[in-house]
Amino acid sequence: MNKLLATIGHSRAYADSLRNPADLALQVLALPLSILGGLLLVDGLLESSLPSIAIGVIALVAAKAFKQTPSPSAD
Repeated sequence: MNKLLATIGHSRAYADSLRNPADLALQVLALPLSILGGLLLVDGLLESSLPSIAIGVIALVAAKAFKQTPSPSAD
Protein backbone atom coordinates (compact mmCIF):
# COMPACT_ATOMS: atom_id res chain seq x y z
CA MET A 1 0.00 0.00 0.00
CA ASN A 2 2.84 2.39 0.80
CA LYS A 3 4.38 1.75 -2.62
CA LEU A 4 1.07 2.62 -4.30
CA LEU A 5 0.82 5.85 -2.31
CA ALA A 6 4.40 6.75 -3.20
CA THR A 7 3.65 6.13 -6.88
CA ILE A 8 0.56 8.32 -6.72
CA GLY A 9 2.55 11.06 -4.98
CA HIS A 10 5.27 10.85 -7.63
CA SER A 11 2.68 11.08 -10.41
CA ARG A 12 1.17 14.18 -8.86
CA ALA A 13 4.58 15.79 -8.42
CA TYR A 14 5.43 15.01 -12.05
CA ALA A 15 2.14 16.48 -13.25
CA ASP A 16 2.69 19.58 -11.11
CA SER A 17 6.17 20.05 -12.55
CA LEU A 18 4.79 20.04 -16.10
CA ARG A 19 2.58 23.04 -15.38
CA ASN A 20 5.61 25.22 -15.96
CA PRO A 21 5.84 25.87 -19.74
CA ALA A 22 9.63 25.56 -19.72
CA ASP A 23 9.48 22.09 -18.16
CA LEU A 24 6.81 21.02 -20.62
CA ALA A 25 8.91 22.26 -23.55
CA LEU A 26 11.94 20.32 -22.31
CA GLN A 27 9.86 17.16 -21.97
CA VAL A 28 8.44 17.61 -25.46
CA LEU A 29 12.00 17.91 -26.83
CA ALA A 30 13.42 15.07 -24.74
CA LEU A 31 11.05 12.33 -25.93
CA PRO A 32 11.74 12.52 -29.68
CA LEU A 33 15.42 13.10 -28.99
CA SER A 34 15.62 9.93 -26.90
CA ILE A 35 13.76 7.92 -29.56
CA LEU A 36 16.05 9.25 -32.30
CA GLY A 37 19.13 8.58 -30.18
CA GLY A 38 18.04 5.03 -29.47
CA LEU A 39 17.37 4.33 -33.13
CA LEU A 40 20.73 5.78 -34.14
CA LEU A 41 22.47 3.70 -31.49
CA VAL A 42 20.79 0.49 -32.67
CA ASP A 43 21.52 1.35 -36.32
CA GLY A 44 25.14 2.05 -35.49
CA LEU A 45 25.49 -1.24 -33.65
CA LEU A 46 23.88 -3.24 -36.46
CA GLU A 47 25.88 -1.52 -39.21
CA SER A 48 29.10 -1.21 -37.17
CA SER A 49 29.07 2.54 -37.78
CA LEU A 50 31.04 4.42 -35.17
CA PRO A 51 29.62 7.87 -36.08
CA SER A 52 26.03 6.60 -35.70
CA ILE A 53 26.86 5.06 -32.34
CA ALA A 54 28.52 8.28 -31.15
CA ILE A 55 25.64 10.50 -32.30
CA GLY A 56 23.13 8.09 -30.73
CA VAL A 57 24.92 8.17 -27.39
CA ILE A 58 25.19 11.97 -27.48
CA ALA A 59 21.48 12.25 -28.27
CA LEU A 60 20.55 9.91 -25.40
CA VAL A 61 22.72 11.84 -22.96
CA ALA A 62 21.20 15.13 -24.13
CA ALA A 63 17.67 13.75 -23.77
CA LYS A 64 18.46 12.57 -20.25
CA ALA A 65 19.86 16.01 -19.40
CA PHE A 66 16.69 17.66 -20.75
CA LYS A 67 14.55 15.43 -18.56
CA GLN A 68 16.54 16.26 -15.43
CA THR A 69 17.03 19.98 -15.98
CA PRO A 70 15.02 21.86 -13.36
CA SER A 71 13.65 25.16 -14.50
CA PRO A 72 13.36 28.09 -12.12
CA SER A 73 10.01 28.02 -10.38
CA ALA A 74 7.64 30.92 -10.76
CA ASP A 75 6.90 31.00 -7.01
